[in-house]
Amino acid sequence: MIKYFKILLYTTLILIIVANCIDPFYPDIEEYENVLVVDGFITNENSVYKVKLSRTQHFDDAENKPVPGAVVQVIDDSGNVYLFRETKTGTYESNPGEFTGQVGRKYKLNIETTDGNKYESGFEGMKNIPEIDSIYWEYKEKPASDVNNPYRGIQILIDTHDPENKTRYYRWSWSETWEFVTPYHKDTLPRHCWKKDSSRVIEISSTDHLTEDIIRNYPLYFISEGTNRLSIRYSILVRQYSLTSDCFNYWSRIRETNENTGTLFDPIPTQVIGNITDLNNPDKPVLGYFQASAVASKRIFIDRSELIALPLSVSSGFEYCESLIVKDSLDNPRPEYLGYVENYGWVIYFQEVSGPILVTYLTNSISCVDCSLTGTPVKPDFWIE
Repeated sequence: MIKYFKILLYTTLILIIVANCIDPFYPDIEEYENVLVVDGFITNENSVYKVKLSRTQHFDDAENKPVPGAVVQVIDDSGNVYLFRETKTGTYESNPGEFTGQVGRKYKLNIETTDGNKYESGFEGMKNIPEIDSIYWEYKEKPASDVNNPYRGIQILIDTHDPENKTRYYRWSWSETWEFVTPYHKDTLPRHCWKKDSSRVIEISSTDHLTEDIIRNYPLYFISEGTNRLSIRYSILVRQYSLTSDCFNYWSRIRETNENTGTLFDPIPTQVIGNITDLNNPDKPVLGYFQASAVASKRIFIDRSELIALPLSVSSGFEYCESLIVKDSLDNPRPEYLGYVENYGWVIYFQEVSGPILVTYLTNSISCVDCSLTGTPVKPDFWIE
């Protein structure tokens, strides 16, 4: 009996401890280290390069703390110095007519802040980058909590290779644009628009462990049927960057930290240090990495007609839209629809006279007739029908 009582007591104590573990934890953070954060890289494209400087935030701070008034310079391996000018608080930009990165050269970043502190990156070599061989897609189902109802969509994949076996370390980003129309039309408002978005995840790969510098079937981006990206016509522009081994390792550590799920078995998060040193205090960390990369890009289009045979239920993006038709006599009109307009946000988008009847068409949201609220009616210059 005593044995069973002890087991019951221990079980109860464990349940109490577990139950208490679900209480929210609000850390009492007293110390705050004011660390410089550097975000910037250069390429071989004739464009404006940006370096953004900020400071680490206190736990309770809601906004970032940009660093104004700094002297920001990029220096190449021949001693040429290129000054970046502050265009808005904490953002420093190059002059494209004065400076363009070149493959085979090395570059470093110098920073001096208004408090007299100096920071410097190591020299970063700009390696050549091969062209993207192809971008293509395939139908894909991803596991969901309901095993009988997986996530359906298309998987964007990429192939590339370097016949000289020199690149070895790759990173990709992308920008996407898609066409959409509102379900209802009002003469004074645009119905046909385009929307764009860009990548927010870290996509990197290495062939350093392979005999040949070849990447095939790399799964870059999954597009779910639950978005309206595929409802009419879609385009994706993929940018491929060359990386040094140190830069690749930096992005690998960043990705590993970002992908931790917060379980007890995850590795303990650590501060990821880049290639920038505080010259006044070398032991003090500086966050960020100054990157020099060559770039190759490629664009593809995907038309809705290409997906018809697939088991996809592509969202229009306007499933929430409803329509209401109100009929009033011209001789004795009943303004009953005004209640919907005034009290529930319904919008009149069309009226017509049919004999003695005035027919009024309404919808439950202005976004159901005005595409400019979520996109732009201006067709992109690169768009191909």
